[in-house]
Amino acid sequence: MAYKVIITDSFESDLAQVTAYISQVLQNPDAAAELLDQAEETVGMIGDYPFMFSFYPDEELAEKGYRNAPVANYQLFYRVDENSETVFILRFQYAGRDLNSLLK
Repeated sequence: MAYKVIITDSFESDLAQVTAYISQVLQNPDAAAELLDQAEETVGMIGDYPFMFSFYPDEELAEKGYRNAPVANYQLFYRVDENSETVFILRFQYAGRDLNSLLK
């Protein structure tokens, strides 16, 4: 049974910024569209299989239930609420960033 998926404003903002940068600054709208497709596909998989990706390796964030899924050179962060069978899609960030400080 698929979990309910809640997309947060932070995730939407992150994804919009990333795709705008790739499309406008790097002038590669095809790559931006492909990344958007991959992110949407990953969100769909997470809704169907919320436990398929591991907890984020930072102990403090893992204790808060943060999981991460790779999407190209980016990380998609989410949290699962088993009681309500809901997945919260939290953030979408470039994997080369200091993600620990960004998420805390």
